[in-house]
Amino acid sequence: MKFLHSSDWHLGIKLYGRTRYEEQEAFLSWLIDTVNTHEIELLLVSGDIFDSSMPANKAQELYYGFLGRLAKTTCKHAVIIAGNHDSSSLLGAPAELFKMMDIHVVGQIGEQPEDSLIYLRDKAGKLQAIVCAVPYLRERELRQVDAGESLSDKEEKLQQGIKSRYQDVIEAAYNEKEYSPEIPIVVMGHLYMQESYLNESNAVRELYLGSIIRSSVDIFAERLSYVALGHLHRCQKVGGKDQIRYSGSPIPLSFAEAEYPHKVLIGHLREASGVQDLEVPQSYIMKSIAGDEEQIVAVMKELIEQDQICLIEVEYRGTGSGSLLRDEVNELLKGSRVELLRFQNRQYVETTLRMNEDYADLATLDPKQVFEKRLEKMASDEPEFDEAEIKTLWACYHQILQELQESYSNAE
Repeated sequence: MKFLHSSDWHLGIKLYGRTRYEEQEAFLSWLIDTVNTHEIELLLVSGDIFDSSMPANKAQELYYGFLGRLAKTTCKHAVIIAGNHDSSSLLGAPAELFKMMDIHVVGQIGEQPEDSLIYLRDKAGKLQAIVCAVPYLRERELRQVDAGESLSDKEEKLQQGIKSRYQDVIEAAYNEKEYSPEIPIVVMGHLYMQESYLNESNAVRELYLGSIIRSSVDIFAERLSYVALGHLHRCQKVGGKDQIRYSGSPIPLSFAEAEYPHKVLIGHLREASGVQDLEVPQSYIMKSIAGDEEQIVAVMKELIEQDQICLIEVEYRGTGSGSLLRDEVNELLKGSRVELLRFQNRQYVETTLRMNEDYADLATLDPKQVFEKRLEKMASDEPEFDEAEIKTLWACYHQILQELQESYSNAE
């Protein structure tokens, strides 16, 4: 069975207030064409379909429109799991309806291990593959809170909880009465693996990363045909294993992520070593420009001459005040296809901070940096404030942000 693995679409995401619907719609149309061109029989989407637990109407329109078109392609089966950005109830609500189209949507983990198994059959009813569909596991699904437990105890319980959940589901697949060695077993998950590469942008966006818990490849059985992962946005193997992979996000979700190509993965369930990556064409150029006035203007002129749609962020790092640079940049971009999304004067920020250590322009800081500055001040004001307390506060901070993220409404 030929499959295509994708994840982390983050439909509805914005970049400095700019919507990305045009890019995402282009990707989904390309994906439909790719499914037909490569005669894909199974589509695996490993979480974070939406960027918000309450996605905008336009984001839902893109998703449901894609599934409607998918039913008319060569794809015989699709399996979609929820990620940490998704609402498990919203994603899973139409699951029974989609089953009629051989589209299996899993919003939350089943009560019993066998509840997480999806059986893919041909038209004659013969079993072709078993999918262990494990959506993003939230803390409440993994452990009970004990009074007085330490941070290390909590992390150990979460790690063991994740490992147990996956191993129980995998074991249930192998114990299935219809299973035989020639039946491929696929695992889908949305989690952070120890043996993976985490770029800085992911570290900022994934505010909690499953309680900063990193799972190891030993949670997966060696005999698995393929492990389709989501959560990290860079396409990669995990631990050097051909059959355990992140597909990454199809478009760069930040300027930092524009530094590497974005892909989907294609392969045959019986040929793990034959998995190939296919680069997703991008609608826009995205570029970060940093330097002094002369360097910034030179790069911008080059981009304007290319006459392509380009989104940019600019950071002035010159020794002068750079006070007139913003106006110069805006004037230079008039009538061009280059769009400025963010301008930061690093010299201004550093000068302001030196003048008043207690003041910082919040527009230049992300939530993590604001909290970090607060902890620095507490550490300087309170000598008894030690590293253990800092670590505990960071863990609490990440958990609160994750809970806020899960309940945040971004409807438009």
